[in-house]
Amino acid sequence: MTANGNRRRLEPTAERDYCTRTGAEALAGTIREFWAAFGYADVLVWVEQASGAKVWMVRSSLCAALPPGLQSRAS
Repeated sequence: MTANGNRRRLEPTAERDYCTRTGAEALAGTIREFWAAFGYADVLVWVEQASGAKVWMVRSSLCAALPPGLQSRAS
């Protein structure tokens, strides 16, 4: 669900590309925007290439899908 309450299709499709650098950077931007809309602009999201592969990964400071400010409250 997006910050404004709209449902978004989350499952990967043939039209979505998450493994190339371009696709991974787009996904990272979407994740940043999502959490910033809820007031968590401190979420770190970056892209790095998988070791020995032509695949790109999205990494973040999220832990158990929660931003740093919510992690302590969830435990």
